Amino acid sequence: TTIDDAVDTARQVHKECREKESSLLASLAQIDRQVKDAQEWMNGKLALWQQKHNALAPRFQAWMEVGLGGLPTSAIAEHANLVDEYQDAVDDYTKALHDYNKALHDYEAKLVENSTASAEYAKQKETCEQNQAKFEESICDSGASLQSTCNAYLSAYTVRAQDYQEITSSVAARTIDRQAEWKHLKRVSCVLRTLAAMDGDLGASSSAGADVN
Repeated sequence: TTIDDAVDTARQVHKECREKESSLLASLAQIDRQVKDAQEWMNGKLALWQQKHNALAPRFQAWMEVGLGGLPTSAIAEHANLVDEYQDAVDDYTKALHDYNKALHDYEAKLVENSTASAEYAKQKETCEQNQAKFEESICDSGASLQSTCNAYLSAYTVRAQDYQEITSSVAARTIDRQAEWKHLKRVSCVLRTLAAMDGDLGASSSAGADVN
C-alpha cells in the first residue's frame, strides 16, 4: 500500500542518515585526537624553542649592551669566536623556531578541520533528527491506518457473521419444513397408489359378477 511504501522509504532514509551520522562522528573523534596530538607536538616544540631562546638571549643581550665600537682587535676577535662557538646553538634555535611554527600551523589547520567536521556533523545530526521524526510519523500513520482497517474488518465480519447465522437458521428451518413436506407428499402418493390399486380390484370384481348373471 501507499502507507507501507512511505514507511519503507522513511525507514531506509533514516537508516542511511544515521549511518552517515555515525561515520561523521567517528571521523570527528579521529580529528579530535589529531588536534590533541598536534597541540602536544606544538607545546613540545614551543618548550624546546623557549629553552634555546632562554640560553641565547642573555648572551646576545650582553653583546648588544657592550657593543663593538671602540673595542680593541682582540676583544672583537673574542666576540667573533663566541659567535662561532654558539653557531650550532643558533642553528638549533632557528630549527626549533621553524619546527614550532610548523607545529603551530598544523595545529591551526587541524582546528579548522575539526570546526568544519563539527559543523558537518551537527548539520547531519539535525537532518537525521528530522528524518527520524518523519519516520516515526509514518509509523504512527501506518498504525492508525491498520487500526482503522482492523476496525472496518471487524465491523464487516460481525455483520457477515450475523447474516450467516440468520441464513443458517433460515435454511435449517426450511430444511425441516421441506422434510415434513416430503414425508407428507410421500404418504399422499402412497395412499393414492393404494387407492388406485383398490379401484382396479373393485372394477374387476364387478365385471366378473355381471358375467355370472
